[in-house]
Amino acid sequence: MQKLAHYLWFKSKFVYRLLLPLSWCYALVVIIRQRLFQFGFLHSYRSKVPVLIVGNITVGGNGKTPVVLWIIEQLKKYDIEVGVISRGYGANPPFTPFLVADSNDPKVTGDEPMLIYERTGVDVVISPNRQKAIELILQRSPDVKLIISDDGLQHYALKRDIEWVVIDAKKQFGNKHFLPAGPLRESIRRLRSIDAAIINYGSNKTLTQNQSIVELPSSIHKAFLFLEPFDAVNLLSGDTRKLSDFTDVNAIAGIGFPERFYTLLQENGINVVDTKDFKDHHIFEHQDLVSFKKSNLPLFMTEKDAQKCKILATDNWWYVPVKSVIPAQSGEVLINQLLKKLH
Repeated sequence: MQKLAHYLWFKSKFVYRLLLPLSWCYALVVIIRQRLFQFGFLHSYRSKVPVLIVGNITVGGNGKTPVVLWIIEQLKKYDIEVGVISRGYGANPPFTPFLVADSNDPKVTGDEPMLIYERTGVDVVISPNRQKAIELILQRSPDVKLIISDDGLQHYALKRDIEWVVIDAKKQFGNKHFLPAGPLRESIRRLRSIDAAIINYGSNKTLTQNQSIVELPSSIHKAFLFLEPFDAVNLLSGDTRKLSDFTDVNAIAGIGFPERFYTLLQENGINVVDTKDFKDHHIFEHQDLVSFKKSNLPLFMTEKDAQKCKILATDNWWYVPVKSVIPAQSGEVLINQLLKKLH
């Protein structure tokens, strides 16, 4: 299904047109809903502390979680305590709001909330009701100065102080149609009202020479984001090895854009022999990976997928964590936007 959607939205020249009537209905619903919140017919919650939305206007993985990790890392330099809220796609908590903890199974928390918690140690709360999620964080940690919403740009029941949109430099907006004929959740005109656009070039820095986001207004701050890999980490032992130690590997990816992960490996000198894509937030079972267990080659995966594969792993399975790199001057503009709201 994921591959079919990708074909329709980013490669198809004609087939998507069959779905245009449904897209027009979707767009109408989106516009009506926006106006109901805009004119006060539907209630919006205002948090006691500023809220930063890290979202997108398209479906699929554009790289929001690496941006959230970058923000937390930067704000730690200023001793600013933050909390993170998440809708929890792929999560199955016994109740909500649900506070992520060390003992949790990623099948309960979802992969991204668990990853954020393990990498940063900040409070991460899962709930479709963002108000209850925020109230739980502030009840637990009164010193929290900023709430980061991982996704939620279209969740107008939550008032926000800053909006950052993450855009994949390669996919951009596909055929520029609304769901289901295209990948858009909202109109491209929505970009006129955001505070910053973070353009994710993945590991391929050469894309900046040729790719531009022409739909972005000149008044919007634009930041380039690159993903740099750390050493590979063994799922069972936790041992690390440099990527240059590997030659031929198999790879899997259960993320919004699997090709980005395979490209990262190839750009670091690794020959990816066999791959298998899974839908975003996939819950892995033994039968999904049985062919890789029989192979003598190392199996590589993302840190996000490793959250759910540890209990299935053999001793030759590895994940590759990545860090976000935003050029200093551009990153300083982003952080200053936040600091102005916090002081």
